[in-house]
Amino acid sequence: MVRVSDLGLLWATSPPRQPLPVRRMVPRLVGHQLQQQQSPLRMLQPLTVRGLTLRNRVVRMGAHEGLCERNGITGDLITEHSRILAGGAAMTTVAYGAVHRDGRTFDDQLVVGQDSLPGLKDMTAACHNAGGAVSIQLTHAGWFSNPRTIHKRPNAPSTKYSPAIFGWCRGMNQRDIDSTVRDFATAASLCKGAGFDAVEVHAGHGYLLSQFLSPRTNRRWDKYGGSIENRTRIVLEVLEATRKAVGDNFPIFVKLNMCDGMWRGLSEQDSLRAAQLIERSGLADCLVPTCGFITNNGLFMIRGDIPWRDLMRNGENFLFRFAVLLFHGLLIPHLKYHETFMLDMARKWRDKLKMRMVYQGGVTSVAAAEKVLAEGFDLVGMVRGLIMDPNFVNRVYNGMHNHAVTCTACNLCVGRMFQGERCWQTDLIKAIEELPDHA
Repeated sequence: MVRVSDLGLLWATSPPRQPLPVRRMVPRLVGHQLQQQQSPLRMLQPLTVRGLTLRNRVVRMGAHEGLCERNGITGDLITEHSRILAGGAAMTTVAYGAVHRDGRTFDDQLVVGQDSLPGLKDMTAACHNAGGAVSIQLTHAGWFSNPRTIHKRPNAPSTKYSPAIFGWCRGMNQRDIDSTVRDFATAASLCKGAGFDAVEVHAGHGYLLSQFLSPRTNRRWDKYGGSIENRTRIVLEVLEATRKAVGDNFPIFVKLNMCDGMWRGLSEQDSLRAAQLIERSGLADCLVPTCGFITNNGLFMIRGDIPWRDLMRNGENFLFRFAVLLFHGLLIPHLKYHETFMLDMARKWRDKLKMRMVYQGGVTSVAAAEKVLAEGFDLVGMVRGLIMDPNFVNRVYNGMHNHAVTCTACNLCVGRMFQGERCWQTDLIKAIEELPDHA
Protein backbone atom coordinates (compact mmCIF):
# COMPACT_ATOMS: atom_id res chain seq x y z
CA MET A 1 0.00 0.00 0.00
CA VAL A 2 1.29 3.47 -0.87
CA ARG A 3 0.81 6.29 1.61
CA VAL A 4 -0.48 9.66 0.43
CA SER A 5 2.72 11.27 1.56
CA ASP A 6 4.71 8.94 -0.70
CA LEU A 7 2.88 9.88 -3.90
CA GLY A 8 4.96 12.93 -4.61
CA LEU A 9 1.99 15.23 -5.14
CA LEU A 10 2.76 18.90 -5.79
CA TRP A 11 0.78 20.33 -3.83
CA ALA A 12 -43.74 18.92 1.42
CA THR A 13 -47.08 19.58 0.31
CA SER A 14 -48.22 16.06 -0.71
CA PRO A 15 -49.91 13.50 1.62
CA PRO A 16 -47.81 11.15 3.79
CA ARG A 17 -46.15 8.19 2.22
CA GLN A 18 -48.31 5.10 1.80
CA PRO A 19 -45.99 2.27 0.76
CA LEU A 20 -47.23 0.04 -2.00
CA PRO A 21 -47.43 -3.62 -1.05
CA VAL A 22 -44.53 -5.69 -2.32
CA ARG A 23 -44.96 -9.42 -2.58
CA ARG A 24 -42.15 -11.42 -1.02
CA MET A 25 -41.01 -13.84 -3.70
CA VAL A 26 -39.55 -17.14 -2.55
CA PRO A 27 -36.90 -18.24 -5.03
CA ARG A 28 -36.51 -21.88 -6.00
CA LEU A 29 -33.08 -21.91 -4.39
CA VAL A 30 -32.48 -19.95 -1.22
CA GLY A 31 -29.66 -19.05 1.15
CA HIS A 32 -26.26 -20.49 0.31
CA GLN A 33 -27.77 -22.47 -2.54
CA LEU A 34 -28.40 -19.19 -4.35
CA GLN A 35 -24.77 -18.20 -3.93
CA GLN A 36 -23.46 -21.57 -5.07
CA GLN A 37 -25.77 -21.99 -8.04
CA GLN A 38 -23.85 -22.20 -11.29
CA SER A 39 -25.31 -19.95 -13.95
CA PRO A 40 -24.28 -18.97 -17.46
CA LEU A 41 -25.16 -15.38 -16.60
CA ARG A 42 -22.30 -13.20 -15.42
CA MET A 43 -24.63 -11.19 -13.19
CA LEU A 44 -25.30 -14.25 -11.03
CA GLN A 45 -21.64 -15.14 -10.48
CA PRO A 46 -20.14 -14.38 -7.03
CA LEU A 47 -17.33 -11.85 -6.58
CA THR A 48 -14.89 -11.31 -3.72
CA VAL A 49 -13.77 -7.77 -2.90
CA ARG A 50 -11.05 -7.62 -0.23
CA GLY A 51 -12.40 -10.53 1.77
CA LEU A 52 -16.11 -9.75 1.19
CA THR A 53 -17.78 -12.35 -1.02
CA LEU A 54 -20.85 -11.03 -2.81
CA ARG A 55 -23.32 -13.69 -3.92
CA ASN A 56 -23.83 -12.05 -7.33
CA ARG A 57 -22.88 -8.89 -9.21
CA VAL A 58 -25.94 -6.69 -8.56
CA VAL A 59 -25.58 -3.86 -6.04
CA ARG A 60 -28.20 -1.39 -4.95
CA MET A 61 -26.40 1.94 -5.11
CA GLY A 62 -26.78 4.80 -2.65
CA ALA A 63 -29.65 7.20 -3.38
CA HIS A 64 -31.62 9.34 -0.95
CA GLU A 65 -34.39 7.21 0.57
CA GLY A 66 -36.22 9.99 2.44
CA LEU A 67 -36.82 7.67 5.39
CA CYS A 68 -34.54 8.92 8.18
CA GLU A 69 -35.82 10.73 11.24
CA ARG A 70 -33.94 12.80 13.81
CA ASN A 71 -30.64 11.96 12.08
CA GLY A 72 -31.07 8.25 12.64
CA ILE A 73 -32.25 4.98 11.14
CA THR A 74 -35.98 4.17 11.05
CA GLY A 75 -37.88 0.93 10.70
CA ASP A 76 -39.05 2.02 7.24
CA LEU A 77 -35.46 2.52 6.11
CA ILE A 78 -34.49 -0.91 7.41
CA THR A 79 -37.47 -2.47 5.62
CA GLU A 80 -36.58 -0.73 2.37
CA HIS A 81 -33.01 -2.06 2.28
CA SER A 82 -33.73 -5.52 3.64
CA ARG A 83 -36.43 -6.10 1.01
CA ILE A 84 -33.90 -5.30 -1.73
CA LEU A 85 -31.65 -8.03 -0.35
CA ALA A 86 -34.54 -10.44 0.15
CA GLY A 87 -35.19 -9.86 -3.55
CA GLY A 88 -31.78 -11.27 -4.42
CA ALA A 89 -29.38 -8.32 -4.75
CA ALA A 90 -25.87 -8.98 -3.46
CA MET A 91 -25.43 -5.74 -1.54
CA THR A 92 -27.40 -2.62 -0.73
CA THR A 93 -26.03 0.84 0.10
CA VAL A 94 -27.49 3.10 2.78
CA ALA A 95 -27.29 6.62 1.37
CA TYR A 96 -26.00 9.96 2.61
CA GLY A 97 -24.48 9.15 5.96
CA ALA A 98 -23.16 12.55 7.02
CA VAL A 99 -19.79 12.27 8.72
CA HIS A 100 -20.52 15.43 10.72
CA ARG A 101 -23.66 17.31 11.67
CA ASP A 102 -22.32 20.37 9.84
CA GLY A 103 -22.30 18.42 6.55
CA ARG A 104 -26.08 17.90 6.33
CA THR A 105 -28.35 19.12 3.55
CA PHE A 106 -31.63 18.59 5.46
CA ASP A 107 -32.78 18.31 9.05
CA ASP A 108 -33.44 14.56 9.27
CA GLN A 109 -30.39 13.39 7.33
CA LEU A 110 -28.58 10.41 8.82
CA VAL A 111 -25.58 11.46 10.89
CA VAL A 112 -23.08 8.67 11.53
CA GLY A 113 -22.24 8.88 15.22
CA GLN A 114 -22.81 7.37 18.62
CA ASP A 115 -26.44 8.54 18.71
CA SER A 116 -27.25 6.64 15.51
CA LEU A 117 -25.24 3.54 16.40
CA PRO A 118 -28.17 1.41 17.70
CA GLY A 119 -30.12 2.01 14.48
CA LEU A 120 -27.07 1.23 12.36
CA LYS A 121 -26.69 -2.09 14.16
CA ASP A 122 -30.37 -2.85 13.58
CA MET A 123 -29.89 -2.09 9.89
CA THR A 124 -26.96 -4.45 9.44
CA ALA A 125 -28.66 -7.25 11.40
CA ALA A 126 -31.79 -7.03 9.26
CA CYS A 127 -29.82 -6.90 6.01
CA HIS A 128 -27.72 -9.89 6.95
CA ASN A 129 -30.86 -11.80 7.93
CA ALA A 130 -32.22 -11.00 4.47
CA GLY A 131 -29.24 -12.81 2.98
CA GLY A 132 -27.03 -10.05 1.58
CA ALA A 133 -24.32 -7.53 2.39
CA VAL A 134 -24.81 -3.88 3.32
CA SER A 135 -22.61 -0.85 2.70
CA ILE A 136 -23.04 2.77 3.72
CA GLN A 137 -22.27 5.94 1.82
CA LEU A 138 -20.22 8.49 3.76
CA THR A 139 -20.43 12.11 2.73
CA HIS A 140 -20.20 15.77 3.62
CA ALA A 141 -22.27 18.27 1.62
CA GLY A 142 -19.77 21.14 1.79
CA TRP A 143 -21.07 24.29 0.16
CA PHE A 144 -24.64 23.08 -0.10
CA SER A 145 -24.99 22.10 3.54
CA ASN A 146 -28.17 23.78 4.66
CA PRO A 147 -27.47 26.87 6.83
CA ARG A 148 -30.90 26.56 8.46
CA THR A 149 -30.05 23.01 9.45
CA ILE A 150 -26.46 23.51 10.65
CA HIS A 151 -27.03 27.09 11.96
CA LYS A 152 -23.89 28.49 10.39
CA ARG A 153 -22.29 29.20 7.05
CA PRO A 154 -21.28 25.93 5.38
CA ASN A 155 -17.66 25.02 4.78
CA ALA A 156 -16.28 24.70 1.24
CA PRO A 157 -12.91 24.49 -0.50
CA SER A 158 -13.00 28.25 -1.16
CA THR A 159 -14.99 31.22 0.05
CA LYS A 160 -17.62 31.49 -2.63
CA TYR A 161 -21.25 32.27 -3.28
CA SER A 162 -23.26 29.04 -3.34
CA PRO A 163 -26.33 29.01 -5.58
CA ALA A 164 -27.65 26.04 -3.62
CA ILE A 165 -28.13 28.05 -0.44
CA PHE A 166 -28.44 31.55 -1.96
CA GLY A 167 -25.59 32.67 0.25
CA TRP A 168 -21.88 32.59 0.92
CA CYS A 169 -19.91 29.61 2.15
CA ARG A 170 -16.72 29.68 4.19
CA GLY A 171 -13.35 28.60 2.77
CA MET A 172 -11.78 25.81 4.82
CA ASN A 173 -8.44 26.24 6.57
CA GLN A 174 -5.99 23.44 7.36
CA ARG A 175 -7.61 22.74 10.71
CA ASP A 176 -11.00 22.33 9.03
CA ILE A 177 -9.54 19.95 6.45
CA ASP A 178 -7.78 17.84 9.07
CA SER A 179 -10.97 17.67 11.11
CA THR A 180 -13.02 16.56 8.10
CA VAL A 181 -10.49 13.85 7.24
CA ARG A 182 -10.79 12.55 10.80
CA ASP A 183 -14.59 12.69 10.57
CA PHE A 184 -14.60 10.36 7.57
CA ALA A 185 -12.26 7.92 9.30
CA THR A 186 -14.21 7.97 12.56
CA ALA A 187 -17.50 7.40 10.74
CA ALA A 188 -16.04 4.49 8.76
CA SER A 189 -14.71 2.86 11.92
CA LEU A 190 -18.06 3.22 13.65
CA CYS A 191 -19.87 1.70 10.65
CA LYS A 192 -17.52 -1.26 10.59
CA GLY A 193 -18.18 -1.77 14.29
CA ALA A 194 -21.93 -1.62 13.61
CA GLY A 195 -21.62 -4.56 11.23
CA PHE A 196 -21.48 -2.92 7.81
CA ASP A 197 -19.64 -4.95 5.20
CA ALA A 198 -18.16 -1.98 3.30
CA VAL A 199 -18.17 1.80 3.11
CA GLU A 200 -18.44 4.10 0.14
CA VAL A 201 -16.63 7.44 0.22
CA HIS A 202 -18.74 9.90 -1.78
CA ALA A 203 -16.42 12.08 -3.88
CA GLY A 204 -18.92 12.84 -6.65
CA HIS A 205 -22.03 14.83 -7.50
CA GLY A 206 -20.75 18.10 -6.11
CA TYR A 207 -20.43 17.04 -2.47
CA LEU A 208 -17.47 18.37 -0.47
CA LEU A 209 -14.76 16.07 -1.83
CA SER A 210 -16.12 16.61 -5.33
CA GLN A 211 -15.97 20.37 -4.72
CA PHE A 212 -12.25 20.04 -4.00
CA LEU A 213 -11.78 18.11 -7.26
CA SER A 214 -13.65 20.67 -9.36
CA PRO A 215 -11.72 23.78 -10.49
CA ARG A 216 -15.02 25.66 -10.59
CA THR A 217 -15.48 25.40 -6.82
CA ASN A 218 -11.84 25.00 -5.77
CA ARG A 219 -10.00 28.32 -6.15
CA ARG A 220 -7.28 27.53 -3.65
CA TRP A 221 -3.60 28.35 -4.18
CA ASP A 222 -2.18 26.03 -1.54
CA LYS A 223 -1.42 22.30 -1.67
CA TYR A 224 -5.14 21.52 -2.07
CA GLY A 225 -5.69 23.64 -5.18
CA GLY A 226 -4.41 24.22 -8.68
CA SER A 227 -3.26 20.98 -10.33
CA ILE A 228 -5.45 17.89 -10.34
CA GLU A 229 -2.82 16.22 -8.17
CA ASN A 230 -3.32 18.90 -5.54
CA ARG A 231 -7.11 18.88 -5.89
CA THR A 232 -7.12 15.10 -5.32
CA ARG A 233 -5.00 15.41 -2.18
CA ILE A 234 -7.90 15.60 0.30
CA VAL A 235 -9.57 12.57 -1.28
CA LEU A 236 -6.39 10.56 -0.79
CA GLU A 237 -6.00 11.83 2.76
CA VAL A 238 -9.57 10.73 3.52
CA LEU A 239 -8.89 7.31 2.01
CA GLU A 240 -5.63 6.93 3.90
CA ALA A 241 -7.24 7.81 7.22
CA THR A 242 -10.25 5.61 6.46
CA ARG A 243 -8.06 2.63 5.55
CA LYS A 244 -6.12 3.05 8.78
CA ALA A 245 -9.40 3.19 10.73
CA VAL A 246 -11.03 0.09 9.21
CA GLY A 247 -7.95 -2.07 8.68
CA ASP A 248 -6.72 -4.04 5.71
CA ASN A 249 -9.54 -6.57 5.40
CA PHE A 250 -12.46 -4.22 4.81
CA PRO A 251 -13.68 -2.96 1.39
CA ILE A 252 -13.69 0.74 0.56
CA PHE A 253 -15.65 1.94 -2.47
CA VAL A 254 -15.17 5.43 -3.94
CA LYS A 255 -17.84 7.25 -5.92
CA LEU A 256 -16.01 9.63 -8.25
CA ASN A 257 -17.14 11.92 -11.04
CA MET A 258 -15.96 11.21 -14.58
CA CYS A 259 -16.93 14.81 -15.31
CA ASP A 260 -19.01 17.53 -13.68
CA GLY A 261 -20.97 18.26 -16.84
CA MET A 262 -20.66 22.02 -16.46
CA TRP A 263 -18.49 24.89 -17.64
CA ARG A 264 -15.11 25.01 -15.85
CA GLY A 265 -15.98 21.85 -13.94
CA LEU A 266 -13.93 18.69 -13.54
CA SER A 267 -12.93 17.47 -16.99
CA GLU A 268 -12.78 13.87 -18.19
CA GLN A 269 -9.00 14.14 -18.48
CA ASP A 270 -8.55 15.38 -14.92
CA SER A 271 -11.04 12.89 -13.50
CA LEU A 272 -9.16 10.01 -15.09
CA ARG A 273 -5.95 11.32 -13.53
CA ALA A 274 -7.67 11.46 -10.12
CA ALA A 275 -8.86 7.88 -10.57
CA GLN A 276 -5.35 6.79 -11.49
CA LEU A 277 -3.97 8.42 -8.33
CA ILE A 278 -6.54 6.54 -6.26
CA GLU A 279 -5.66 3.29 -7.99
CA ARG A 280 -1.94 3.90 -7.50
CA SER A 281 -2.43 4.54 -3.79
CA GLY A 282 -3.89 1.07 -3.20
CA LEU A 283 -6.16 2.55 -0.54
CA ALA A 284 -9.52 1.78 -2.17
CA ASP A 285 -10.93 -1.41 -3.66
CA CYS A 286 -13.61 -0.38 -6.11
CA LEU A 287 -14.45 2.75 -8.08
CA VAL A 288 -18.02 3.87 -8.77
CA PRO A 289 -17.81 6.14 -11.85
CA THR A 290 -20.53 8.77 -12.01
CA CYS A 291 -21.05 12.34 -13.23
CA GLY A 292 -22.94 15.53 -12.55
CA PHE A 293 -23.01 18.34 -9.99
CA ILE A 294 -26.12 18.66 -7.81
CA THR A 295 -26.11 22.45 -7.67
CA ASN A 296 -25.75 22.94 -11.43
CA ASN A 297 -27.30 19.98 -13.25
CA GLY A 298 -29.22 17.99 -10.67
CA LEU A 299 -30.34 15.09 -12.89
CA PHE A 300 -27.20 14.78 -15.02
CA MET A 301 -26.31 11.51 -13.30
CA ILE A 302 -29.70 9.82 -13.83
CA ARG A 303 -31.27 11.46 -16.94
CA GLY A 304 -34.92 11.35 -17.90
CA ASP A 305 -37.92 13.54 -17.09
CA ILE A 306 -37.61 16.53 -14.78
CA PRO A 307 -40.35 16.52 -12.10
CA TRP A 308 -39.89 20.23 -11.59
CA ARG A 309 -43.27 20.84 -9.97
CA ASP A 310 -42.42 18.35 -7.24
CA LEU A 311 -38.92 19.75 -6.86
CA MET A 312 -40.40 23.20 -6.48
CA ARG A 313 -42.83 22.01 -3.78
CA ASN A 314 -39.96 20.40 -1.87
CA GLY A 315 -37.99 23.64 -1.75
CA GLU A 316 -37.88 24.92 1.80
CA ASN A 317 -37.43 28.59 0.99
CA PHE A 318 -39.20 31.00 -1.32
CA LEU A 319 -36.12 31.90 -3.35
CA PHE A 320 -35.50 28.28 -4.31
CA ARG A 321 -39.14 27.67 -5.27
CA PHE A 322 -39.24 30.90 -7.26
CA ALA A 323 -36.00 30.07 -9.09
CA VAL A 324 -37.24 26.58 -10.00
CA LEU A 325 -40.54 28.02 -11.21
CA LEU A 326 -38.90 30.55 -13.52
CA PHE A 327 -35.63 28.89 -14.52
CA HIS A 328 -36.10 25.14 -14.13
CA GLY A 329 -34.96 24.52 -17.70
CA LEU A 330 -31.64 26.22 -16.99
CA LEU A 331 -31.17 24.97 -13.43
CA ILE A 332 -31.88 21.35 -14.35
CA PRO A 333 -31.09 20.73 -18.04
CA HIS A 334 -33.08 17.94 -19.63
CA LEU A 335 -30.99 14.98 -20.79
CA LYS A 336 -32.68 12.13 -22.61
CA TYR A 337 -32.61 8.78 -20.85
CA HIS A 338 -31.55 5.63 -22.62
CA GLU A 339 -30.32 2.28 -21.38
CA THR A 340 -26.68 2.23 -20.19
CA PHE A 341 -26.44 5.97 -20.90
CA MET A 342 -23.15 6.30 -19.00
CA LEU A 343 -21.35 3.42 -20.69
CA ASP A 344 -19.44 5.36 -23.37
CA MET A 345 -17.85 7.57 -20.73
CA ALA A 346 -17.27 4.79 -18.19
CA ARG A 347 -15.66 2.59 -20.84
CA LYS A 348 -12.75 5.06 -21.04
CA TRP A 349 -12.03 4.47 -17.36
CA ARG A 350 -12.42 0.72 -17.73
CA ASP A 351 -9.87 0.71 -20.55
CA LYS A 352 -7.30 2.70 -18.55
CA LEU A 353 -7.72 1.32 -15.02
CA LYS A 354 -7.13 -2.10 -13.52
CA MET A 355 -8.95 -1.76 -10.18
CA ARG A 356 -12.46 -3.11 -9.68
CA MET A 357 -15.28 -0.95 -10.92
CA VAL A 358 -19.06 -0.70 -10.54
CA TYR A 359 -21.05 0.34 -13.59
CA GLN A 360 -24.15 2.39 -12.84
CA GLY A 361 -26.41 4.34 -15.15
CA GLY A 362 -29.46 3.00 -16.95
CA VAL A 363 -29.40 -0.70 -16.09
CA THR A 364 -32.97 -2.00 -15.86
CA SER A 365 -32.72 -5.31 -17.70
CA VAL A 366 -30.79 -8.56 -17.66
CA ALA A 367 -29.48 -7.76 -21.13
CA ALA A 368 -28.05 -4.41 -19.97
CA ALA A 369 -26.44 -6.00 -16.91
CA GLU A 370 -24.81 -8.70 -19.02
CA LYS A 371 -23.64 -6.08 -21.52
CA VAL A 372 -21.72 -3.98 -18.99
CA LEU A 373 -20.23 -7.03 -17.28
CA ALA A 374 -19.03 -8.28 -20.67
CA GLU A 375 -17.28 -4.91 -21.08
CA GLY A 376 -15.14 -5.71 -18.05
CA PHE A 377 -17.01 -4.01 -15.22
CA ASP A 378 -17.05 -6.06 -12.03
CA LEU A 379 -20.40 -5.09 -10.53
CA VAL A 380 -23.71 -3.67 -11.77
CA GLY A 381 -25.26 -0.80 -9.84
CA MET A 382 -29.02 -0.28 -9.89
CA VAL A 383 -31.44 2.05 -8.10
CA ARG A 384 -34.64 2.90 -9.96
CA GLY A 385 -34.98 -0.62 -11.34
CA LEU A 386 -34.81 -2.10 -7.84
CA ILE A 387 -37.16 0.51 -6.39
CA MET A 388 -39.70 -0.56 -8.98
CA ASP A 389 -39.00 -4.30 -8.75
CA PRO A 390 -37.14 -5.32 -5.57
CA ASN A 391 -37.40 -8.96 -6.69
CA PHE A 392 -35.54 -8.31 -9.95
CA VAL A 393 -32.58 -10.57 -9.13
CA ASN A 394 -34.67 -13.42 -7.76
CA ARG A 395 -36.68 -13.44 -10.98
CA VAL A 396 -33.43 -13.93 -12.86
CA TYR A 397 -32.35 -16.73 -10.50
CA ASN A 398 -35.71 -18.34 -11.22
CA GLY A 399 -35.13 -18.45 -14.96
CA MET A 400 -36.46 -15.08 -16.22
CA HIS A 401 -33.28 -14.37 -18.17
CA ASN A 402 -34.98 -11.83 -20.45
CA HIS A 403 -36.50 -9.85 -17.59
CA ALA A 404 -36.60 -6.06 -17.88
CA VAL A 405 -38.08 -3.49 -15.54
CA THR A 406 -40.41 -1.05 -17.27
CA CYS A 407 -39.06 2.07 -15.53
CA THR A 408 -40.04 5.12 -17.57
CA ALA A 409 -37.44 7.44 -15.97
CA CYS A 410 -40.25 9.75 -14.92
CA ASN A 411 -38.10 10.53 -11.85
CA LEU A 412 -41.07 11.10 -9.56
CA CYS A 413 -39.11 8.96 -7.08
CA VAL A 414 -36.58 11.81 -7.10
CA GLY A 415 -39.01 14.72 -7.09
CA ARG A 416 -40.98 13.23 -4.19
CA MET A 417 -38.00 11.79 -2.33
CA PHE A 418 -38.92 13.42 0.97
CA GLN A 419 -42.17 11.44 0.99
CA GLY A 420 -40.18 8.24 1.21
CA GLU A 421 -38.63 5.99 -1.39
CA ARG A 422 -41.14 4.33 -3.70
CA CYS A 423 -42.13 4.04 -7.33
CA TRP A 424 -45.08 6.24 -8.17
CA GLN A 425 -46.03 4.43 -11.37
CA THR A 426 -48.77 2.46 -9.65
CA ASP A 427 -50.12 0.84 -12.81
CA LEU A 428 -46.68 -0.46 -13.70
CA ILE A 429 -46.11 -1.65 -10.13
CA LYS A 430 -49.38 -3.59 -10.30
CA ALA A 431 -48.23 -5.25 -13.53
CA ILE A 432 -44.93 -6.23 -11.88
CA GLU A 433 -46.76 -7.67 -8.89
CA GLU A 434 -48.77 -9.84 -11.27
CA LEU A 435 -45.69 -11.29 -12.97
CA PRO A 436 -45.06 -15.00 -12.41
CA ASP A 437 -42.37 -15.92 -9.90
CA HIS A 438 -40.31 -17.73 -12.53
CA ALA A 439 -40.06 -18.50 -16.20
